[in-house]
Amino acid sequence: MVNKHFFIAPIIQQTLNRLFDRDTLVLSHYDVNFLYVIYLYARGKNAEKLWWKEKVRKMFRDEIRNVLESKYDFYALKSKGNVIAGEQFIKENFKELQGKLYRPYGDHSLFALALENNGQKGSTKDSDSCKLLSELFEIEQVSLGDNPKQKL
Repeated sequence: MVNKHFFIAPIIQQTLNRLFDRDTLVLSHYDVNFLYVIYLYARGKNAEKLWWKEKVRKMFRDEIRNVLESKYDFYALKSKGNVIAGEQFIKENFKELQGKLYRPYGDHSLFALALENNGQKGSTKDSDSCKLLSELFEIEQVSLGDNPKQKL
């Protein structure tokens, strides 16, 4: 059905250690048996098509998640009370935090931070960034897919 050849060639970036940068690309290659796909659609069995779509989508998602988690450590940051001071700090240190910090959650005091880990979990290059951020934010290491609102 699907043979996977997943790789990052390497994560192509204009600047290093910036996962959320617009120029970051994750590349993957999959060999899909085209005749099998045609067979699924020609038979007209919607249940089989749906099962195959869900299986392939889950496989793609899991592989991308595993690659990202092997290359980056993910943190959830929440302002320690003074949201305005936290946002001001981010504005003042924009060049340092650009492409590393993202606000994917509905809560405006909650941020996601991704730091490159040199292939070893918990060994980020930017421990200085974490020290600076820890003055104004609560920092909790999280896995992709976890809801940080429960931890913070």
